[in-house]
Amino acid sequence: MKPDRFTLHYIESHPADAASSLESINHEDMCDFIESLSIRHAALVIQHLTPISGSSALARLPLDSVIPILTRLPANQATSLIRRIPSEKKKDITTLPGLPGFIKRSLRYPEDTVGSIMDTDALVLPARFTVREARKHMKKYTARIYNRIFVTDEQQVLRGFVELKDIMFASYKTALAQMARRPNIKLSVRDRLESVAAEAVAQQTEVFPVVDHANHLMGVLTSRDLRQAIADLEGSDISEQAVTNDLLEILDVVSNVCADLFIDKENINRI
Repeated sequence: MKPDRFTLHYIESHPADAASSLESINHEDMCDFIESLSIRHAALVIQHLTPISGSSALARLPLDSVIPILTRLPANQATSLIRRIPSEKKKDITTLPGLPGFIKRSLRYPEDTVGSIMDTDALVLPARFTVREARKHMKKYTARIYNRIFVTDEQQVLRGFVELKDIMFASYKTALAQMARRPNIKLSVRDRLESVAAEAVAQQTEVFPVVDHANHLMGVLTSRDLRQAIADLEGSDISEQAVTNDLLEILDVVSNVCADLFIDKENINRI
């Protein structure tokens, strides 16, 4: 059964609320409903589902629908959902001919590395551009634009960053290469998230460049995504540690009780 136009309008106007409502119903019904949606509406709902529900819904969809939906999702979210899908279905998806290159690149890196969660769809500008050319390019650019825009040379080697506000107010003829500043910190695609988290978050910067071994710009990573990824990693560790600590406390209590009983028995025998 196809959803009516009022339902579709609600999804478009309140996608987060629509996703939350769907997660409150039977899981099978949720997946069936998402499968009945158009590509655009299905992507909008999946984007706002929790990772577990989103990956489950994605895994239930026909393969010819998966690629169009993935291309409508943020790069790091699309990669994260694929990682959660059961291995057999994941293999089917990752071998599809139309799988976007940014997803293939992200999947190359282990799950706990910077490369696995970087955004490969952020605006990057050539250092040779003038401010006029940069503004013209930005007007037709549809992906994410952060408050720092990274600039590269012809070989995609990182040359620095330019603040968005500076591009807005600088002279048209000024070259970005003249305005570019060196970032305080660069992240490597193979850096472990836990090893860079403290230093990166301390910078109080919205977005960081992610480079390979030759300083080629591979993507960017926001401090928000980094904090969320660390929280996800620590969440599982904390849960396991909590269980371990609870068990140790129980064993400690049992041990003390047994010791007290043993002492009381000895005292009774002496009497």
